[in-house]
Amino acid sequence: MDQLQLGEAVRAVWEPRLWPWRDAVVVDAAEAESARVALQGVPGAQVIAADDPAGETRQWPAGISGRVRVIGFLRTLEERMTSLVDPLAAYDPALSTAVVGGFEAPVAGRAARLALAKAEVEECERVCAKARKDLTGVQAECELAEMERDAAAAAHEHAGLREQEKALGRAVAEADSKITEAVGVEDDLEKLHQQAVIALATHTHQVSAAQEAVKRQAEIHAAQLKEIAQLERARSQVACPAWLSLWGGSAEDAADLLGVDATTMSLPRPGRLRHEVEESLRIAYEQYGLPDDVADDAVEDLHRASELRAEFAQDDAGAIPRIGLDDLAGPLRIRLAGYVERDTVAATQIAARQAEWETQLADLEKEAATSARTLETLQDMIERHIDGLLHQISDSFYQLDRQRGGYGAKLEVESVRPEGARPWRWEVTPCWKRSARGDYVSYQTNANGAQVKVFAIQLVLAALLADDEPRGRVLILDELGNSLGEVNRKDMLAALREVARQRELSILGTCQDSVLVDAADVCDELLWFTHASSSDAYNQPTAFWGYDPQGQRVELTLDWLTAGRAHV
Repeated sequence: MDQLQLGEAVRAVWEPRLWPWRDAVVVDAAEAESARVALQGVPGAQVIAADDPAGETRQWPAGISGRVRVIGFLRTLEERMTSLVDPLAAYDPALSTAVVGGFEAPVAGRAARLALAKAEVEECERVCAKARKDLTGVQAECELAEMERDAAAAAHEHAGLREQEKALGRAVAEADSKITEAVGVEDDLEKLHQQAVIALATHTHQVSAAQEAVKRQAEIHAAQLKEIAQLERARSQVACPAWLSLWGGSAEDAADLLGVDATTMSLPRPGRLRHEVEESLRIAYEQYGLPDDVADDAVEDLHRASELRAEFAQDDAGAIPRIGLDDLAGPLRIRLAGYVERDTVAATQIAARQAEWETQLADLEKEAATSARTLETLQDMIERHIDGLLHQISDSFYQLDRQRGGYGAKLEVESVRPEGARPWRWEVTPCWKRSARGDYVSYQTNANGAQVKVFAIQLVLAALLADDEPRGRVLILDELGNSLGEVNRKDMLAALREVARQRELSILGTCQDSVLVDAADVCDELLWFTHASSSDAYNQPTAFWGYDPQGQRVELTLDWLTAGRAHV
């Protein structure tokens, strides 16, 4: 019935004849037997063998045409069945059967079959809608009855609770009066107790503070007595006239040399000063490079100065020194004076080289600053370009989600610009809303796998929509629509079809058999790969379906599409 076309003039005669065969399947004459064997598990299936191409060529009955040649079958029906007029019917005398006609709408042909199926679907939807409406009314009546029942039970319970409330109110009032009296007595006792605790704590603290003060004063007194004894011993050992004679100057001159105020500041101890002198001399001789294993007369004075320095370090720090500082530092001072002129020339050369290097460094800094400004300009241009592309994808991402019925989606973009010419990192985080008034949630937040897959496909489509030159490209999606519910799967497939047609690109998707029915509604071509068993080296022959609104174009490509069957 799907492949036959009936003219309006013969529709009333042929429709009742063909009606019993409306579910029949037409196969080639050579495959009729294999088709019956293949359908043995489908009871009630009807198989009609097409005309043998090598047989006699016969003409179609008047007003009938089709793409499958079943002329012999139609001629047999025409011979066996007689048309009755009132009412319209097709009568088979051999079987004494009649099929009543008078169909309001055509029942043969692709368009007629689709229209009839759509009418049946609409009628079923209307019946379902009416049933849902009736069910809603009945549910509302049930809910109202339950509410009335609950209200009656609550009223009965409320009456009993009112009596209990009155009795409990009287008991509570009596208990309140007793509690008020007891609370007053308790407050007075509590105040007295707090005053006693405060007084005890204050006395204990005062006693502890006094004991600590006595202890600290005793320690201070003992330390002062000990310090006085030490100062008295030190005073008895200091030979002030001898030190002043050895110094040869006043106390103020000594304070200026030490950099202290002799009247207000404590002076350094002699031992510390002697140690600093000895350490400074040791460092000076080490830096000069005094050889330890050379016994030349030229360095004999230096060796002697080293021996005197060792003796100087072993003397008592508080006693008058036996060795003068001139004896210790004299040999080194004489040799250093001989290097003054050479050091002056070297210092002049070093200053000239430093000035030259500073000039070169200034030029390099200018070039580096110019390069830095150029790099910053290039980075600004790159950042604006990439940021613009990502925001275009974000806008398309939002539009796709809103068209699907979502609450909005976007990309949070952050540019982590490097310092100088180093690798650049862009942080892009897909986010979407889960409710109309909710905030945007990152894709890293826990969510069901189907939701994440929906937004992943939407993000890929958003990138295609934001591209200026997507025409002719190919997008390959694996496991198309798997793990998605029916609504999400249909929305995603519809979005893929819309993007493919709008941007003129090809989308190839693989899917399981459960998704194939929904995919057939939006795809222009389907390829069905069947794996027979693990023992077979190859799959079974690939079945494919193609849809084209131009039926003639399908007919023109039929021979090319079926050319490979001969090699199977």
